[in-house]
Amino acid sequence: MAAVRPTAWQWDLRARLAQLGGLVGFIGLGVFSVTGVLVGAAVSAAVMLGGFATSVLLALRVGRASDLERADGYSTIFDFPGFELRDGRTLEVLRTADVAPEQPGRRSLLRGMLQSIRLPRER
Repeated sequence: MAAVRPTAWQWDLRARLAQLGGLVGFIGLGVFSVTGVLVGAAVSAAVMLGGFATSVLLALRVGRASDLERADGYSTIFDFPGFELRDGRTLEVLRTADVAPEQPGRRSLLRGMLQSIRLPRER
């Protein structure tokens, strides 16, 4: 069983960053349109369309990686019974397949990132 790299979690992170870029372009389009700066509006429109188109393509990669992970018996973004739940960066097992998930469904990307931050222990 070979690990899927990049993981579905990593593809999902990239897709969300592309969505964020598209949103920034959308906001810039509004600002530049109101202020009458046509060059800025054109650049913002290109950033918006590029960001959203990229996020769609990356979402397809999320689905493909998720399918491969599920075929190997684990997931990095979905927490369902019968599948191991693994960390999206390290592939460390967070929950084994024989343990029922506390909250089945999609894991929160932000909460997963915050939980994976390991603070140094004080001695």
